[in-house]
Amino acid sequence: MPITRKEKQLLDSQREIQWIKRQIEQIEQEERANQEAHKYAIPEDATEEHVEESIQETKAKIDELKSEYDMLCQFNKSKEALAKAVDHQYFTLEALYPKPSDHESMEIKRATEEQINTRDEYVVQFMKTLKQLNRKKKELTEIQQKIMRQHEKNKDISTKVETLRSNRRKQNANPEATELLQA
Repeated sequence: MPITRKEKQLLDSQREIQWIKRQIEQIEQEERANQEAHKYAIPEDATEEHVEESIQETKAKIDELKSEYDMLCQFNKSKEALAKAVDHQYFTLEALYPKPSDHESMEIKRATEEQINTRDEYVVQFMKTLKQLNRKKKELTEIQQKIMRQHEKNKDISTKVETLRSNRRKQNANPEATELLQA
């Protein structure tokens, strides 16, 4: 697709802005370099002693910068070693304790659902059995009540039978009274 006139103008403007920024940076660098150069310029009235002193200061500054550079290099090496150790630890942990994949998590979910369904079936079965047990307990209570009533009836009948037997014995003991009673 060809570039439109407006897009071309935008690109040209962007390039021009970048060129101007580079020019500004270059001018700023030159100014800083000029300022730094004045520090190291040897004045005309300088003696050999001043030059030696300046050389010693420059050497001290260079030594200081070298030691800072060495410290930064050592720091970077330590940081790189630490980063490698962290990477190794991460990969070791991933190898030893892998995160479950989608398939594994689906298997775990499926197994969990099966266990829940089995538990629910057992709960339903338990509730049905409990309901049957309560009905049987009620029937047992009713049967026990019937048995107790029957025992009471049997006791009454036994008492009446005993009374009749004792009356018959008395009657058998007195045959004349029995004949009179029958007449």
